[in-house]
Order: sequence, then structure tokens, then C-alpha cells
Amino acid sequence: MQKFSHFTVALLFALGCTDPQPPPPSEPPPPVPNESLCTLPSAPDVWEEGPAPLCLKGGWCFSQPSPQGFQLSGLAGVSGDDLWAAGEGRLLLHWDGVTYSARTSPAEGRIFKLWGLSANDIWGAGERGTLIHWDGKTWARVCSPTQGALTTISGTAPDDVWAAGGDGEDLLHFNGKVWSTVELADTVDPMAVFAVARDDVWVSGRFGGLAHWNGQAWTRFSELSSIARGYHLVKIWGTSSTNIWAHGDFQFDYEPPVRFRYFHWDGSTWTGMTSVDGIVGIEGLTPDNGWGGDGNDLFHWDGNTWHKLGPRNADAKLATPDGYYGLEMHAMMRWSDGAWVTLDGSPPPEQQWRIQRIVQRTPDDVWAVGDFGFALHFDGGRWTQVQTPATSTDERLGGLSVLSSREAWATGSLGSLLHWDGASWARFPAARPLNTVLVDVWGAATDDVWAVTPGNLLHYDGAQWSEYAFPETTTFARIHGTSPQDVWLFSGYGQVWHWDGIAWTQRPSGLPGSPHGVWVGAVDDVWTTHWQGRMTHWDGTAWTDIRTGADSDLGHVAGSGRNDVWATVPNSGVLHWDGVSWSQHSPPLPLGITTVESRAPGEVWIGSDKGLLRYTQ
Repeated sequence: MQKFSHFTVALLFALGCTDPQPPPPSEPPPPVPNESLCTLPSAPDVWEEGPAPLCLKGGWCFSQPSPQGFQLSGLAGVSGDDLWAAGEGRLLLHWDGVTYSARTSPAEGRIFKLWGLSANDIWGAGERGTLIHWDGKTWARVCSPTQGALTTISGTAPDDVWAAGGDGEDLLHFNGKVWSTVELADTVDPMAVFAVARDDVWVSGRFGGLAHWNGQAWTRFSELSSIARGYHLVKIWGTSSTNIWAHGDFQFDYEPPVRFRYFHWDGSTWTGMTSVDGIVGIEGLTPDNGWGGDGNDLFHWDGNTWHKLGPRNADAKLATPDGYYGLEMHAMMRWSDGAWVTLDGSPPPEQQWRIQRIVQRTPDDVWAVGDFGFALHFDGGRWTQVQTPATSTDERLGGLSVLSSREAWATGSLGSLLHWDGASWARFPAARPLNTVLVDVWGAATDDVWAVTPGNLLHYDGAQWSEYAFPETTTFARIHGTSPQDVWLFSGYGQVWHWDGIAWTQRPSGLPGSPHGVWVGAVDDVWTTHWQGRMTHWDGTAWTDIRTGADSDLGHVAGSGRNDVWATVPNSGVLHWDGVSWSQHSPPLPLGITTVESRAPGEVWIGSDKGLLRYTQ
């Protein structure tokens, strides 16, 4: 007889102290194929199907973080070589034991939770009543009787699946053919559901509300409402009708203050407690698969005993016969030797990086910097995070110049002036303490580097930084160049100066104001970006005002030559100049694009809120 493993991603509430529920006496009915369900048309695909690197339609491929940059929120699987995760960006991420691949969710709405009984029977629930189903071949968008958010899902068989909404309005049931709304009358406003058996279903909700289904009728537990008042019971889990746990959240202003957060049912009485055997933050998956933490360590319940696994937690945890799995931000993780490790061997996620600047010196020497003072280096094969001393959560590294494998400079929003010597990043003393933002840096050689603050022009001669006695008082914005004799300086008022290796000379300006980005390709090929899709170009004689057709402000600009220039449109994509005209290229999903770098035709790096991508036309 085939035995189906129960698994889920619902972040329910886990703890237990009795024997697990015995297996069903007979084999459950077979999974339901999608062609037998009421389905809706699928939304257009936005992800390319296939193995990593994962790419959005149109040539937008993730490079860092691995395998992609969208937040994951649901996990399901029967073994370590068959795992699914759902997340932002309509992503359905699959791991086959060797590599990742992507599928597009058939629904527009985000999927919050996944749950299933076998490798070919997985359900997803999400915003706006979204329900999707995997039958082993395809993901289908299934008809739903609600438009409310569905945040938990649980079941006991292919024809006995429940879903509830985090807004306390909807409880749904699937009978193997259709989903229908379950009316609870005035018993409870449902926020979470957990099914132990067909005749043993628990629903928790607002203001301590809780109800139980015995296969024939719903019963409300009014005594829990009194001890859990002030809490919404957002999670519920158990092992049997005599061992159910609920978790309260969203405390309100009640007098006297509510003392309890965890609530236990022993078959006759509900009891409130502030913690359970020192374990807090508990959640549950199936009756023999619970998880808990005490703020430092991770615990797993196997149906009989709590086992301390070690430090570090993860989201949407899952136990399979071959190991423990979880999610952390954008990646799937596996518990190994007392720690969570990524499935593909990439560095563990630490934070969601927002890229501010990318500079490519050679194809195997690329640097990126951004928020939280972080720096990343690409060696031609993989990105590696490199620690910097700019560790403040308020620090944003936005200026970057890479001169050689042993010489690079980065500047920050809190006045950080950082130097790379080939081994590590270190703070470098300026001419005097800088208590202002360093907005930009550019170098022609190891002994010829320029940096600007809003009120200062600084120069490095290979030994020390000094303030340059600029002949005018102004507010500096950007600096860039091509050689020691070709450096361009721009002010916040649209003024322009040029350095010829001897002196700064003011040039005629046709700029509409402070440039958002500057790229110098040659002494007669200078581009600046501005607001409302405007750019200006210097051809060696005059500035030309260009309307690109973009309807929003432009950001950074970079290029590899006169006929290959790129500019960012932060809310929609990038612009490309081919020597004749500008064209706009947009990803199928919002990425929060921040910067662009290109040193050769066809080699384009994109920085974004979601990480680093390579773009190919």
C-alpha cells in the first residue's frame, strides 16, 4: 500500500506532548488532476522555465543573490529532491536535488502558503482568494468562492482540504471537486485552520475566538475568549483532540493587561501561558512535525519529543524523511551540522541588498556597493560579499571607482571614505573629518583620484587626500572622466567644469539642473540624466537636450561606447542608445532598478532592490 507523507508550509502553531495521530486505516483517495477541477485562465508567464540561472521573460537573469531576489513565503515537498516554494513576483521555485528551476504562478495574486499530501497534490493559497493546484504536471488556477486573503491551509486527504483567511472573514473547504465557503454563523471570525482528521478540525480567529468541527457540527469554546481576550489567535496546531495549541498575536489595550500568549487544550480545559517549557515562537506543520524556538536555538517536535537542533531559525520549516528544510528570505535552506545552509551552496542570506553602484573593470573583476555599507565582488563565476567598516544600518555606499585588482575606492552617505587594497576594505583618512555625505568618487590612476561632497572637491595623490581649492563656491553633485586629462565635474545647479590635467575650466551648460547620473565616454561624448525622461549630451561643441520618451525621472547612466549607452528608469526598466535612437526595455515585474553598468556590448549589469541581474537583449 502506498503511504502518503503529509506536509505543509502554513506557519501554524506547533507543540505537542502526546503520541502522534495514528495513520489512516486505509489508503486515501488518489490526487485530483487539474483537468477535473473548475479552473480559471492563467495569467501570462513572467518567468522563463528551466534550470538556474533563473530569468524573467525578456532576458533579465538573476546573478546575486542566489537563486533569485524575491521574498519566499511558502514551502512544500515530500523529499529533499522535490521541494516547492512560493513567493513574491508570482514565483514558484522548484528544487530537484541538484538545481533550481522556476515556474510562473498561474494567478496574479501572491501565494502565502503551500500545503500538500504528495508530490503530485499540492495546494497554494494567497491574496484575493487565490487558490492554485499542482497535479504533478501543471500548476492551475482554481476557482475560489472568495476575494479575501487566504493565509492558512490544512487537510487530511485529497478530498478534505481547508483554507482560512488572515483577515478573519473566510473559511473554505475542498471536497475533492470544488471549494465552497463554510458558514460559522457567530461562532468565530476565522484566521487559521488545522485539520487533525475529517471529524477533528480546529478554527481560531479574532479576539480569542475558537471553534471545533466534529464531523457533524461546530462548537464554540467561549471560555478561551475570556482568557485570550485582546488577542487574535493567528495560529493553531495539535496532535489530537486532547492536545491542541493556539498562538495569540496583535495584543490590544485591555485592562488589566493580557498575561497569556499561548493556549493549550487538554481535551477538557483551555489553559493560558506566557511560554511553553521555555520555548516561544512555536509553529506547527503536521501532528508529528512541530517547530519552536527560545530566541537562540531551534527545536523540532517529532510526535513524541522535542529535539534541540541548534542555533539559527528559518521560515516555513518542513521535515521530510531525508532532512529538515526551511526558507530564509529568497532561498531554500537545509539543516546540516547544527546550522541552516543553502541548497545550492551559495552564501547564507544575510539581508536584502539594495544595489547603489556597479563598476566592471574586467569581466572577472566587478564590484557592487549599496545600502548597509555592503560590498560585493564578482570573480567571473560567483559573487562574494566582502565586509566593509561601514556597517551602520543608515550607511549607503553610493560612489565607487575601481582602478585595479588592488585599488578601489567607495564613498558613503555618512561620510565614509573606503579603500580596497586587494585584501580588505578600510577607512581612509580624508584631509579633515567629513561630517557630510560623500556623493561621488572617480579615479584615473592609483595616484589620481577625485571625490566630492556637496561643498568640497577632494583629490588623492597616491599618499594622502587633500582639499582642492576650487575657484568657485557651489554644490557639487557628480564627477566622472576617461583619463587624467579628461575629468568632468557637475554642480547641483547644472554648472559644468572640465579638468585637462592642469586646471579646471567652466564649460557652457545646457543642463536643466543637477544631473542624476553622468557617464563620460570621450571628451566629445558626455551624457547626463535628469527628471521626466530628459537627458543631455555633449558632442564636443554644445549640449543637446534630449527627450527620451520615458515618463519618469532617470537615474544612473553607463556605456561601452558611442553606440551603446544605458540609463535607468527606476520604476520601469532601462533605456538604450544604439547610436541612432533611445529604446526602452522593461522587465515583466517591478524590480526597483537603481543602477546600470556596461563595459562591452551585450554585457549589462543591473542593480535593483532585488539584487544583481544580467540583462541581455
